[in-house]
Amino acid sequence: MLTWLSRLSSRDRELAPLPERLCLACVAVTGADGGAITVEYTGQERMTLFATDWVAARLEDLQEVIGEGPGWDAHDEDEAVIGALGQTASWPSFTPAALQELGSVWVCAAPIRAAGGRIGVLTLYWAKTQPTDPDPSAVQFLADVVGAAFYQSTEEDLVEQLPWFSRVLIHQATGVVVAQLSVPVEDAMALLRANAYATGKDLNAVAEEVLSRELAFDSTHVGRGDTS
Repeated sequence: MLTWLSRLSSRDRELAPLPERLCLACVAVTGADGGAITVEYTGQERMTLFATDWVAARLEDLQEVIGEGPGWDAHDEDEAVIGALGQTASWPSFTPAALQELGSVWVCAAPIRAAGGRIGVLTLYWAKTQPTDPDPSAVQFLADVVGAAFYQSTEEDLVEQLPWFSRVLIHQATGVVVAQLSVPVEDAMALLRANAYATGKDLNAVAEEVLSRELAFDSTHVGRGDTS
């Protein structure tokens, strides 16, 4: 498995950044339908470095907005977590939201470890009724390999072509809400997440509305802004 992952992740070195190559290799090795790599999972600097498709990206966004799901458990418990969204009572807020948008999928998330700590989460999903070899230990092994690759990589390998711009928008929108309400950054971020959850939008869309003044927050009202 390690040899196969190494061979797959070394392909197109000049064409794709390391997180993309590693994520695609993990998907190929496990037979998953897609996956994502997210770093700083519980922090303000959280960022999905790569998602293979819309489903994987939406799984990450929903978990960030709602604050629960397999990725959160994998990070907090420091071990791989697997579950079928149509067959589990876990994650009472995340599961129904994901089922409504994505249907019943299997999800396996594993903490990415490096230098003695958790730096992120690898999440894989299978859209089929039963995934191929749903082995959490295998996914955890791959996540550990990803962590080792990140630890040994150069800054250029990680930074080049990463989606910094989308996260910049969220940070800017958070700053706007802080200015509007005079609240801590954590509270402003919570308001953005709550709005995204209530409206079924992703955080980037909410951030764009705040920055364009389509959405405004003040001490007496949270809602549509004055765009004049």
